[in-house]
Amino acid sequence: MTHNRSKSKWMLACAAAIVAAMSSRAAAQQPGEARIRELIRQAAERVASSQSGAPSLAQTPGTPGDTRPMVRLTLDDAVKFALDHNLDIAVQRLNPEISDISYASIKSVYNPTLTSQLATQSQTDAATTTIAGSQVAGAPINRGQTTYNGGLAQSVPWGGGGFTVALNNVRQTTTSLNSLYDPQYNPNWSAQYTQPLMRGFKTDSTRQQLQVTKINRDISDVQVRATITNTLSNVRNAYWDYVFAKQSVEVAQQSVDLAERLVQDNQTRVQVGTMAPIDVVQAQAQAATQRGNLVAAQAAVRTTELALKRLIVEGTQDPIWNSSLRSAARSASAPTSRWHTRISTGTTSR
Repeated sequence: MTHNRSKSKWMLACAAAIVAAMSSRAAAQQPGEARIRELIRQAAERVASSQSGAPSLAQTPGTPGDTRPMVRLTLDDAVKFALDHNLDIAVQRLNPEISDISYASIKSVYNPTLTSQLATQSQTDAATTTIAGSQVAGAPINRGQTTYNGGLAQSVPWGGGGFTVALNNVRQTTTSLNSLYDPQYNPNWSAQYTQPLMRGFKTDSTRQQLQVTKINRDISDVQVRATITNTLSNVRNAYWDYVFAKQSVEVAQQSVDLAERLVQDNQTRVQVGTMAPIDVVQAQAQAATQRGNLVAAQAAVRTTELALKRLIVEGTQDPIWNSSLRSAARSASAPTSRWHTRISTGTTSR
């Protein structure tokens, strides 16, 4: 009995010692937890003071405003400017004219050729005999001759043939009494047609060049239409790319505003003790990412604007080149049919 009582006392003593040790350990842990809370409070105060002392990036002034003159541009205006001023179209339009000039130059071989000749000559002979016919004994005899010639020559565009017509007339005068007629006319005319029977009958070098030039002329017409079609397609694509880039800037700006608002909300939660300071840092990183997206969207606007201008101006001296474009359409209303389908597909894929 005495042994059991002593054993119970010993167990009670051990339990009391364990309780005392645990109490002392808990008391030792309480200052550590209090210290952690104090550090969190100090960090929150430092974050709040740094945010209030320095302006946020969302509040800093942006890039200076665009001082260039504003040009309101619709899709129809862009197409019209491209047809009037695009350099590729202007160059292609010259090729048919060059072909027309070459064709006319070659075909001029078949134009009629008119020839004429007017010549005169005189001669004075001394009367050496009594029968020379001089009006006065010993007087010289004067003789004159005037030539009037004319002709027409032409190659025909069929069969490789050609014809010539000539008229020659000579007028002679003299002071000799022996001449029965003064003046005398000696006209004559001639006509000739030449027709090859084998070589050069079906085709020749001239007709071959005409056919080649005509084919090149047709090719030039097709190239002009193809250039116009491709250019107008590029203009439409560039216009809507510019519209979408402008809208992307608006979306990016809204994302920046939301990110900055989230930073402010997280700062408020940290101040009231419902959020850790690390969440503020994460929100600030997200805001910085959104600002980077905004800068990229603004750069895309400038790039797409330059791409559109290159298609609708004829040079850097054009007033539109030095202006800021303002699209007059929204993507939800303007593109129709296949353009609307293509734009919608591109937007979905992105």
